[in-house]
Amino acid sequence: MRTLLAVCLMLCLLLSTVSACAFDTLTFGSFEQDNDLTNGPEPITWLILDTQDSRMLLLSESILEALHYHTKYNNSTNYASSFIRTYLNEDFPLQAFTDEEKARILPVVNENPSKKGYKSKGGEATEDLVFLLSFEELETYFPLKADRSAAPTLYARAGGIRVKQGCSPWWLRTPGREQHHASCVTIDGGYYDYFDITCPTNGIRPAMWITKE
Repeated sequence: MRTLLAVCLMLCLLLSTVSACAFDTLTFGSFEQDNDLTNGPEPITWLILDTQDSRMLLLSESILEALHYHTKYNNSTNYASSFIRTYLNEDFPLQAFTDEEKARILPVVNENPSKKGYKSKGGEATEDLVFLLSFEELETYFPLKADRSAAPTLYARAGGIRVKQGCSPWWLRTPGREQHHASCVTIDGGYYDYFDITCPTNGIRPAMWITKE
């Protein structure tokens, strides 16, 4: 059984490596990843999804943490008012970046459109330092389903993230079919729009724009 799990994990890591090959990578900031708190946080590896003039868009290569989209089940939450957005803009930068690194992170205005045909509303545009990708951004930067699968860190695993064949689901900021749902990328790289916003077993791949130097 252990051998089978090891093989599955190796296959998923191989898929992640193939996906990462489409992008350059860099290390920036640090975050607990090996779940060994005695040796301090590990450097974060990011995929460079886009470059524009003097800035670049980053997405964490691994799923860094298991986290719910919001703390309460209701029909009034959108990305602007979500717990996950507050965490990414306030708590995560304090944990992950030095003052010098934080100075390189660029605030950006993100549109949060509703998904066509759904009852849910995307809500107002948000100004963010760190954020989740939208469904539209996912399709832009990861047009192939196979490239979307991602492995969680050991820290995310210890936090209770759902894992199958070495990979885990990760949240998008786009709402789901109803207002109490949020969208995510599934374990196999697909797209699911029916997750309860209080689900604690999905993970986060933070995204952000930073200066090139």
